[in-house]
Amino acid sequence: MQLETPVDIEAALAAYLASHGLNASAPPLSPNYPDSMPFHLATRTGGSIKTRVITEHSVEVDTYAATWAEAQTTAATALAWITHAPAEGFFYWGEADKCEVYTATAGLPYNNPDPKHPSTPRVTFSATVTTRALVSEIPSNPLG
Repeated sequence: MQLETPVDIEAALAAYLASHGLNASAPPLSPNYPDSMPFHLATRTGGSIKTRVITEHSVEVDTYAATWAEAQTTAATALAWITHAPAEGFFYWGEADKCEVYTATAGLPYNNPDPKHPSTPRVTFSATVTTRALVSEIPSNPLG
């Protein structure tokens, strides 16, 4: 068995937000996003591996909406769900990934105009999401 690879946190958060009725995806931003607004795009911006099974992900969530007020309100809703994920016991079962969201914290949303889409309001917040991989066994030798 080899070391666990980091979970696809972008897909995990998009699936989690969608399970709560929010339109969301992992990158890239779909050219059809205006048809699904308000829309959330979850992008991993970094992070660190803490142990063989615990990974801390840095994520930015961009919220696109018809108005700045709607973008702020909807971003706040997405932020609330993400920070609630550990208490809810959110588990992600991707094609190759199985994990539990262990902790989640987030910064407050701020207006962040998108130069590629200047006429569409975009609000961004950052989150730190720690996941614990679900594995059946951990090898004594991580390289073997």
